[in-house]
Amino acid sequence: MGDRGRILGGAVRKGSVLYEGPAKIASVSTIPYYGFGFRFFPYAEDRSDRMHLRLSKITTFAFVSNFGAIWRGEYEDLESTFDFFVDDVTIEMDPPTPFQIGGDVAGERSRVRVRLTEPIRIVDFYAPPRG
Repeated sequence: MGDRGRILGGAVRKGSVLYEGPAKIASVSTIPYYGFGFRFFPYAEDRSDRMHLRLSKITTFAFVSNFGAIWRGEYEDLESTFDFFVDDVTIEMDPPTPFQIGGDVAGERSRVRVRLTEPIRIVDFYAPPRG
């Protein structure tokens, strides 16, 4: 994606490499928030048939200098932060890297595959009754 989530180029063929190089974070989500109102995936709700993949090699100085815009999901730097819509992606890391699922530590991984599935219906026992 380009500026403001604008689509650049066409679809990428299955098995193609989207990015190769250093990254401080590689993350995928179907919702815009990482937690506590941190809008880390600003384009996650733009496509119900895709996940928002965000890769970044942002420097510590740039992160601190732009923290407000990053928090609000407004930061854009096409030289350091790369956004994609994906439905199936494999992330390979060398060396093995700390891994989180929903913010919970899940050990180290050298390879992770994430695939979009059909929505799962859940029951909310705390919701007020309807009707």
